[in-house]
Amino acid sequence: MGLKIAVTLAILPALLATVEPALANEPDRPGAITALAYVDPPFMDTDGIHQRGIAIDIARELFTRAQIPYNLIFVPPKRANTFATSSPGNCVIATARSQEREAQLAWIGPFLITRHAFYRNSNSPIRVQALSDSSEYRVGTFLGSGTEEYLEGMGMTVDQAPSNDLNLKKLALGRIDLWASDTVSASLLIRETQAPVVMEKAFLTTLREMACHPATPPETLDRMRETLKSMYQDGTVRKLYGNYLGPGVKWLDIR
Repeated sequence: MGLKIAVTLAILPALLATVEPALANEPDRPGAITALAYVDPPFMDTDGIHQRGIAIDIARELFTRAQIPYNLIFVPPKRANTFATSSPGNCVIATARSQEREAQLAWIGPFLITRHAFYRNSNSPIRVQALSDSSEYRVGTFLGSGTEEYLEGMGMTVDQAPSNDLNLKKLALGRIDLWASDTVSASLLIRETQAPVVMEKAFLTTLREMACHPATPPETLDRMRETLKSMYQDGTVRKLYGNYLGPGVKWLDIR
């Protein structure tokens, strides 16, 4: 896993100096986009120098095709949406839409399409046939995953973690009863750690979109929307997912 970076508002400008030359596609040009990411492997990750992940690669391809200059920087998940509303041209790479944020941001998507499921320890007696069966359990989620509001709305007790791998550890320690995760991240984490964890039940498919400051030029927003659409149509998004998943891990069957 990449180093988990905590970036405060005070040092955000200094972080721009760590952007790779290959990623800093003329960032000082007028109209440049500041693309904000947060650690959420395998979608977004960094070791402090290099940025990688499925969403990062989708963003790079999008900006390159659309010929839009950009910076790519990492911030804490809670700060990402705050930064996106602070200045025209700031965009969170992939975040869940919500009623609260709907009118505050301009949306480009779908950027990530993920299926979510409950996971349990392999020796756990817990069985989930319907969502109502899980209301008595403590469910671990990842902040920014888009599932916490949904599960809380279903009356479940939700325990949010700042990174998804922490939920795997909390599950092993018995601090949560079920782990709610997207199936791609969970499959890779379980494979990497050889954790005795199994999928119990898939329960939700979510969309995450790029969210930009509403005063970002409309022609820039439209160009990004059309470019992303073309990347789905020509199979580029599926290919970029495949670069990370490897054998035995499948993405959604989207044509």
